[in-house]
Amino acid sequence: MSTLADPFQGLTSFTYDANGNLLTVQDPLGQTTSHTYDTLNRLATRTDPLTRTESFAYDLAGNLSTMTDRKTQTTTYTYDALSRKTQASYPDSSVTFTYDAGSRLTQVDDTADPHRPIVFTYDPLDRLLTETTSLGTVTYTYDPAGRRTSMTVAGQSPVTYTYDHNARLRTITQAPLNPVDLQYDVANRRTLLTLPNGVSTEYQYDLASRLTALIYRNGLSTVGDLQYSYDAAGNRSSVGGSFARMLVPDAVSTSTYDAGNRQLAFGAQALTYDDNGNRLTQTDPSGTITYTWDARNRLAALSGPGLSASFAYDGLGRRAQKTINGTTTAFRYDGLDAIQETGAGGDTS
Repeated sequence: MSTLADPFQGLTSFTYDANGNLLTVQDPLGQTTSHTYDTLNRLATRTDPLTRTESFAYDLAGNLSTMTDRKTQTTTYTYDALSRKTQASYPDSSVTFTYDAGSRLTQVDDTADPHRPIVFTYDPLDRLLTETTSLGTVTYTYDPAGRRTSMTVAGQSPVTYTYDHNARLRTITQAPLNPVDLQYDVANRRTLLTLPNGVSTEYQYDLASRLTALIYRNGLSTVGDLQYSYDAAGNRSSVGGSFARMLVPDAVSTSTYDAGNRQLAFGAQALTYDDNGNRLTQTDPSGTITYTWDARNRLAALSGPGLSASFAYDGLGRRAQKTINGTTTAFRYDGLDAIQETGAGGDTS
């Protein structure tokens, strides 16, 4: 493919080298992104329309060993003899990864994590049994079919899970609350979700198993609904019901962009960015919000009129802690889902 036309007849052009590697991409505005490769056809550099370059290098096993971003920040990666990543070193921090004999990740130690390290244990079937940080331990149990039956967060009652004979999740319970209840039809489609407070959502489908309605109830009383219809190609063509809303932003007279397609102005707002594309400032008549980013391009802090906030992350990239106007909250996770918040006084929710 050398050109691609969009619905507005704008043309995006592509060029390739003799090995089929993508060399350049030129967008409909004539802005070009270029790439170079090493002798093994691995990406070596990428240069954006603002002439900022990222570079990549590899070890003898083909693993990415260094990456220098558009802010000239260099990240170095090391690996063991099995090509497992053992360390990532950033300009402002480092992360160490440890594995057991079964190549299961057993520890992640991030020097930027206020609750380091994260320690994992497993059963003989490679199922996660515990995840521990300085905040405490999350424990898991399973049934003989390998389905999770409980999750326990230190300081809270267990969350238990039950399943029907078709292995579908039926209830999620944490005492003293009522269960979350899920029901299904013969086609294994969810038909009803009931929350502990009695609020429920009914799901309806057409013969093609496309969602046609969501009906929300509080006990026996209907709170509202959403209705969906589709065209012959299966695209959703309309949304109706009492909860349907058309949200259209206020019209603006100006919106400008730079060669990197970054929005510089939007109405009365002015925006600036760093070389990695992270927003640095947002200015409008009420004042300026300033953003700070770490070497991994994660939001580290922001400040503005009446607001001061900072954020810390764990070695898995999850937000470990936030401090808003002097009040600190720490987070504990089940996978990527936050399941507990701990305040400065030790109170949890």
